[in-house]
Amino acid sequence: MLSVLALSLITFYTAKFILEERILAGLTALAAAKEDRITSLMEQDFERVALIASRTKLRENLEGVQSGAPDSDRLLQDMSRILDDAKGSVEDIEKISVMDLRGKIVASTDRDEIGRDLSNSDLFTKAKENFYLGDLFQPGRGAALHNYISAPMLSPKKAGLIGVVAVEIDQARLIHVLSDFTGLGRTGELVLGKREGDKAVLLNPLRNAPDAPLRPSIPTDSQTGKPIIMATAGNEGIITAFDYRGVEVLAAYRHIPIGKWGLVAKIDAEEAFGPISRLRNRVVATALVLLILGNLLALLIARHFSAPIRRLHKGSERIGDGELDYRIEIRTRDEVEQLAIEFNNMAAKLKEAYSNLEQKVAERTKELSEANIKLAEASKAKSDFLATMSHELRTPLNSIIGFSEVLADRMAGELNPKQEKYVNNILVSGKHLLNLINDILDISKVEAGKMELHPQAFSLPDALEASLALIRLQASKKGLSLSLEVDKTLFTITADPVRFKQIMYNLLSNAVKFTLEGGSVRVTARMVHGSQFTVDGMEGFREPSTVNREQHRDFVEISVADTGIGIKKEDQERIFQEFQQIDSSLARKYEGTGLGLSITKRLVELHGGRIWLESELGKGSRFTFTLPIRPPLEAIEEGLGPEPEEALEPGRPLILVVEDDPKAAELLRFHLSKGGYGVRTVSTGREALDKAKALRPFAITLDILLPDMDGWQVLFELKKDPETRDIPVLIVSIVEGVRLGMSLGALDYFVKPFDRERLLKRLEELRKAWKPSDPFLKILIVDDEAEVVEALAELFRSKGHETIKAYGGEEAFSLASTEDPDLILVDLHMPGVSGFELIERLRDAPKTSHIPVIAFSGKMVSPEERQLLTEQAVQLIEKGGDSFERLLSDIRRMEMARRTPEEKKINNA
Repeated sequence: MLSVLALSLITFYTAKFILEERILAGLTALAAAKEDRITSLMEQDFERVALIASRTKLRENLEGVQSGAPDSDRLLQDMSRILDDAKGSVEDIEKISVMDLRGKIVASTDRDEIGRDLSNSDLFTKAKENFYLGDLFQPGRGAALHNYISAPMLSPKKAGLIGVVAVEIDQARLIHVLSDFTGLGRTGELVLGKREGDKAVLLNPLRNAPDAPLRPSIPTDSQTGKPIIMATAGNEGIITAFDYRGVEVLAAYRHIPIGKWGLVAKIDAEEAFGPISRLRNRVVATALVLLILGNLLALLIARHFSAPIRRLHKGSERIGDGELDYRIEIRTRDEVEQLAIEFNNMAAKLKEAYSNLEQKVAERTKELSEANIKLAEASKAKSDFLATMSHELRTPLNSIIGFSEVLADRMAGELNPKQEKYVNNILVSGKHLLNLINDILDISKVEAGKMELHPQAFSLPDALEASLALIRLQASKKGLSLSLEVDKTLFTITADPVRFKQIMYNLLSNAVKFTLEGGSVRVTARMVHGSQFTVDGMEGFREPSTVNREQHRDFVEISVADTGIGIKKEDQERIFQEFQQIDSSLARKYEGTGLGLSITKRLVELHGGRIWLESELGKGSRFTFTLPIRPPLEAIEEGLGPEPEEALEPGRPLILVVEDDPKAAELLRFHLSKGGYGVRTVSTGREALDKAKALRPFAITLDILLPDMDGWQVLFELKKDPETRDIPVLIVSIVEGVRLGMSLGALDYFVKPFDRERLLKRLEELRKAWKPSDPFLKILIVDDEAEVVEALAELFRSKGHETIKAYGGEEAFSLASTEDPDLILVDLHMPGVSGFELIERLRDAPKTSHIPVIAFSGKMVSPEERQLLTEQAVQLIEKGGDSFERLLSDIRRMEMARRTPEEKKINNA
């Protein structure tokens, strides 16, 4: 029975092989005939175009026009009439145009085409030396397929090139050839295609896909459409493969040189092998019926012999389920009985072994618990050590960098060239070491759970432009091109702007560092939905559990792509680990600690996003990360239009009130007018920015909930613009956000309903603090490290400011009470009276409560301490890095705020 089945299958496959050869031979003959017919049609079209291009009168007129003949207009009209006659006398021609040597159409059967510039078109550039055959196209919806053929026009006298003729031809005859499926059955089809880059483009309407758009394409590395891919590559042959639909077909493919086309004649395998497959199915079904009957007979015979085996199987299951006292009873005096005895012996040994297992498990569990405790203690000790070490290193580095900058800026006198070189080397090395220490400190903060984010709304396009500006100099030195592409729907996102800048700088600096000269770095940003995230075909991205799905359903996806050295597949798994670098012989020459990408990954994940890498060795890398976008505040109904502006009394400081609620705006106007101030009111954020520049008010009160943009964005824009960043801003809003407002540069924060007396008192303190007669400041510097005090004092004296030195909290409080400084700089961590205690005493004392305070710290400041400083209106600047630049920038704004309008104009000029 099995022999019959095997013989039947062998006969089937032999017959199938013979049938397949015959079908493929027929398809080959058909494809060759179609190729000859298509080639003949194209040669006929070439001959018709050649006849038009060789018309003597047409060439003489064109040569006369180009030589500047006085009757050029008449010659052009004659050329158009000649073209009209040619079109009417030649079948299937839709349009004829003549181009001069500049590629400009000077005569055409379509008068609207005259004057059109085709100098960059293949119709002109490729036809100046030989015939050019264009691809098929559809001139209009539902129209027939056309193509262009262009040819050179030679001078009738000198035989030199004088122009090009281009002819648009209706290819109904070609489509008729491709639509004739005689000999191809129900599913057979002819496909004409052409290679374009890394794709094969199908040129003719498809029988098996009549609704497909014209010119669908197939990637050359696709597993479907192999016949047309092979044909368009210049090959010819036969194949059994999957076509563009993913259906198995038998196909013959050929290359048509005249058009660099590929032609495929194919038929579905299901139709080709249909009859023989049905015969096979009947033979197999008959054999299976006989086989089932034989098996039933064998089962009845074997059942008698299988009972001992079933008892053995049942006993082994019970022993496997833990019944170690169970014993299998079989008396067959053969191998089955011997196997049952071995099972019984195994159960006895397992029972003995399990009796001691629980004790061993308990002992091992205890050992693992102790080991975990020790690992946790070691991890905490490591984080504490890193934080302490970073502080101890940052403190002397602060002095090194500070004094190096004093020397480099020649504040302590002139330097000779060798001294200048050495000082700059010290400064650069110190900053490099400080960056390394900051990276290590960031890692320890994240691991210890002390990394704190300060999210706020900011302009994403501006932030990306600023990030590119940071590395533009590095890129220009290597001749790299930088580009930025941002989705037009992206305006603002809510994130920590400092940490966002750190993420972008790490990725961009890596891209520039590992890209060879002449390469490129490209940054793109787009908005995506959380369910759309996929990486290399992996399952869609799942938002982290810390992200609220109701509030963060939209994400921004930012990519940094370079054409650099790339990363091996095996190195991509560890690239985001601490102190890891790619193990490439080309990459070893690049410096780095291996911390940048690890910190970047952790910062992205702290924001609720994700980062991943796509790279190929030698071709470049692309780092992509996502961040959630907080939905913008809901639009608030527009209030009444702005009320008429009233005249301002001379000598009254002007306050700009930004408030969309007419009643709240009127209340502020009333209190401020009674307090001796002039008032202007606006109801939108955009109007506030315009009025702030035009009026240059003494101060601004700002609501957060505005109809066109939220107040955080308005505050950010005010402090970013050099023309408005010196204007004090007091937030008056129902929205809680003291900490965020202070961090963005607000002078004070009032929650509605606001305290009228406190608001007027704060404005009065502001009027007393800024003295227009003297733009320079008296600055009290407080630090227990003498080197820091001396460096800061030298820095401020070089800028024209007066300095007072204090080396402890008690001395500082006494000097602040007697000297009345304009600004106090305080180190938070001092022995004896700490900076926190000093600030509290300064705020409680009437004589010093109004003095602005800027706090310095070289140690990690806890969230509670930051909150305390914010409530006391104290700005915090960490020592190291760009702290001196930030400090000078803040003092510069205070200095400018004290100048008169005339002084500011002189200074800006």
